[in-house]
Amino acid sequence: MLKYLSDQAGVPLRNGDTPDSLEFRLMLPRYPKDDLFLYYMMERLVVPYLNKAYGERPFEELYARVVDAWFVKPGFPLRTEEQHLAYFRQLYQEKVGAPFVLEVNENNFERFDYANGGDCRFCEIGRSSKMVRDSVLLSRLDEALDHHDRVLVTFGHGHALALEPALRQLIAKKRR
Repeated sequence: MLKYLSDQAGVPLRNGDTPDSLEFRLMLPRYPKDDLFLYYMMERLVVPYLNKAYGERPFEELYARVVDAWFVKPGFPLRTEEQHLAYFRQLYQEKVGAPFVLEVNENNFERFDYANGGDCRFCEIGRSSKMVRDSVLLSRLDEALDHHDRVLVTFGHGHALALEPALRQLIAKKRR
C-alpha cells in the first residue's frame, strides 16, 4: 500500500531497514557468534513461527531455508555443520540450559525479549541489535530530509519509542 501511495504522489519510497550483512558486520565484533546466531534464530524464526507468521509450513523445512537465505548468503560466518537444525538444538540446550521445544514457553519468549531488563544476556543482544538498526534508520532519515521537506516513516512500536527523542532532535535540526 505504501509503495502504491508513494508512486501515486510521485514520492520515492526508501527501505530504512538495515541489511543483514551490515548488521552482522557491526554485531559480530561485540558478541560471540553463537550467542548472536541463537538470538537471531529465536527472534526471526522461532518466535514468529510460534505466532503462526509462517502458516502451517513444517519448522524443519523453514529452518533449512532461512539458515541459507538469512545467514549464509548475507555473510554470517556459519560452518557447514553449524547450519543444521541439530546444531541449533545443541546450541539452545547449551545456552538456555533446557532442551529446545517448539512451543510457547518462558524459555522461548522471555529469555529473548529485548524489552526485558536485568541480567538477561539475550535481551541485551536484542537491544544492541535494535540500536544498530535504529542508528542506520536515523542516518537514512537524516539523508532523506536533506532532499525532502517531509518523510513518512513506518516501523515497529519498539523502534518508535526508542527513536522518538532522536527524531525530535533531527527534525528540529532540519527546521533551522
